[in-house]
Amino acid sequence: LDPARPKRAVFDNALMTDAFSTSVFYRVPTTGKAPPLLALDDIDPQDLQQCHVWGVDPGVSEIFVAVDGEAHQVRRFSAQEYNHLSGITRTNQHLRQWKENSADEQGVTITTLESELPTARTTRPEKMALHVQGVLRALPRLLAYYGLRHQELRFLNFRGKQLAVNEMVNILAHGGKKYNPHNATRQAHDSQSDIK
Repeated sequence: LDPARPKRAVFDNALMTDAFSTSVFYRVPTTGKAPPLLALDDIDPQDLQQCHVWGVDPGVSEIFVAVDGEAHQVRRFSAQEYNHLSGITRTNQHLRQWKENSADEQGVTITTLESELPTARTTRPEKMALHVQGVLRALPRLLAYYGLRHQELRFLNFRGKQLAVNEMVNILAHGGKKYNPHNATRQAHDSQSDIK
């Protein structure tokens, strides 16, 4: 990278596709200096009067729990909500059904085939060799099974994760549809226009 050129994203000569989606890789030059850390002394007390302070903590079953110190509001976003909003729960149901309905002439399903593969979690070379041999024996069937519909699901999961993260940030910052139901009708109408 030329230091005389303006700092902007540079194409990294990499393009990846799985026949359904495409990823383009860029490099963003950095200065190497981390931004300075702020301390409470760096903030003017008058500015603090205009701030609304929230405490945010990851929970056990929640991705975050945010508590307002003044109005005693609590905002949560659970892992179950994330999986539902992103579509991962529905995708996993489809994958389980597809695997159970994928029996070959001998009645062996993909679930059975994958569960009978020797484990890859080993430090012993002879066990790793057994795993590689098992995968190579099952490879033609696995490649035939994991086709375009799985790539489409992976793309939809990626899009769903983006939507779930967007809603998670919206809940934290503004309450989202979950804590502001009067905005839910407009937001639901906007999101329905994306669905074809």
